[in-house]
Amino acid sequence: MSVDGLTKRREAALAIAVSAAASLAVSYMQLTGHAVFACSHEDSVLFVNWVRQVTESMASGVLFPRWMPESHGGYGNPTFIFYPPLVIYLTALINLAIGDLFLSVAVMKVLALFLSGLFMYVFVRDLWGFGPGLASAFVYMLLPFRVFDLYHLGVYASKFAYVWFPLILHFSKKAVVEQRFGAGTAGLAMTYGLQCLTHLLSAYMFTPVLVVFGLIVAGRGKRGLAAARLATGCALGIALSAFYILPVMMERTFVHFDLLVDLDINHYWNNYLFFLFRPRSPLNPPVYGYVARVVIASVLFGVSLYLVLRPLKAHSEGYGSAFFAAVAVVPLFLMSSLSGFVWVLVPGMKMLQYPTRWSAVMIFGLACLVGAGLHGLDVKGSPAGGRTKVLLGFAILLLLLCLCYDLEIMRNGCRLTDKELGGSLRSLDVKEYVPADVSLDWLDREANKNVSDLVSSPDEKDVTAVVKAWGPPKRMFTVNAPHEIVLRVRTFYYPGWKGYIDGVETPLSHERDSGAILVKAPKGEHDVTLTFTDTFDRWVGKVFSALAAFTVLLMIGKV
Repeated sequence: MSVDGLTKRREAALAIAVSAAASLAVSYMQLTGHAVFACSHEDSVLFVNWVRQVTESMASGVLFPRWMPESHGGYGNPTFIFYPPLVIYLTALINLAIGDLFLSVAVMKVLALFLSGLFMYVFVRDLWGFGPGLASAFVYMLLPFRVFDLYHLGVYASKFAYVWFPLILHFSKKAVVEQRFGAGTAGLAMTYGLQCLTHLLSAYMFTPVLVVFGLIVAGRGKRGLAAARLATGCALGIALSAFYILPVMMERTFVHFDLLVDLDINHYWNNYLFFLFRPRSPLNPPVYGYVARVVIASVLFGVSLYLVLRPLKAHSEGYGSAFFAAVAVVPLFLMSSLSGFVWVLVPGMKMLQYPTRWSAVMIFGLACLVGAGLHGLDVKGSPAGGRTKVLLGFAILLLLLCLCYDLEIMRNGCRLTDKELGGSLRSLDVKEYVPADVSLDWLDREANKNVSDLVSSPDEKDVTAVVKAWGPPKRMFTVNAPHEIVLRVRTFYYPGWKGYIDGVETPLSHERDSGAILVKAPKGEHDVTLTFTDTFDRWVGKVFSALAAFTVLLMIGKV
């Protein structure tokens, strides 16, 4: 093995060790607390319920669960037709393996933190070398907002979105410089697709970053070809995730999707982090004062580290500092009320609901900015030795202050146990994915009543129904009736549900207001089965994903 090869292996091993140590140090309370750390109660209840139900569905043999059977008092919900599935599914697989839901969640959080640092190292090392890569990874994991996200915020899938940001830019760079469509474009497709499956809104927010970065790297005269490469990579990434994205596009009118933007609490103008030259909205969450302090602290630490290190540089890092400073500053602007015109003019922005989502992109920009500050650092060659020592000492002091603030954030984190997350809340789910035929007034008033009443025929006293199986993908029961009757099943009707009587398919209808499935059964004793299956658009989405996967394999020379 060459000396260079050995050095690279040692550097990689050190990067892995640093990322692992930092992630474990920050997350040790998560691993040992047997609880979910979050101050947002409802968000935490939702993802815990989803993980639990997906785990049970997988245990029953459903490889790709879309229907959440216990939601809304047992009527169910097509949650994972609309919500990005990757993080919840991975957590459920870990839960299946170790049998501890809270520990599974903690392991996923540690994994997200570790991989985000490791992949940041890979990206920045490729740009500027080992030292900047290691520093950017460290900062990416330990800026105060990352720790705040782990211990205070109830959102879950977006924590894993940090993992893919560095790899997306890493492969964007490779895609625009390779001679033909190859591993770079394939890597961009895979990482962009994984981001879509992790957190679709994060993919939306990060797309302008990858486009601008790729065009800058390509340089003048090659930007047309670079744009084609980037477009191909992103399109393939969307195609890879088509089994999820296509049903979202085709079926959003089948549910109360409009609630995502129609409710006052979801309006972006009520959720700015900074209200400048206008009064604070009365609907602005009270916790946003604390969030703003953490965001400002993260910016101060990141920018100060860069400014302290910059005078020690022997040469410029080119486009790096300006680009990544913009990646950090633009999200700050978008989190303020000054950006209202952008939210109005840019298509899709209002779907973000909360401008604070941009903080993830900001943290990425700050971490890369620190790496840019270290690129070209020449401590030994600096003419002012005393000044150099002072600046390096100040940089170390900044890191220590950052770590102290991280510890304070960890100590103030909220701890939710099974007592707070279980009980009557086990059927809680979001309303925006409830089938459109269900009245939301009825949902609030009646859904959680008579939860043991699975199959009924309200107008018939001589009808008996015996439930044989009530699993996530299938409901089976035997009915005995003196004449033809209509049975009411405690399951919301949604496209994909099919009914069978004695093995022969029968049409289904639904009850007004409740949206409960209605099955017409003939006289006598019969076996009734309801199954949730793929519709045409879900099947087409899977075909697109399979074709895209084959194309990606061709690009990297595996087929």
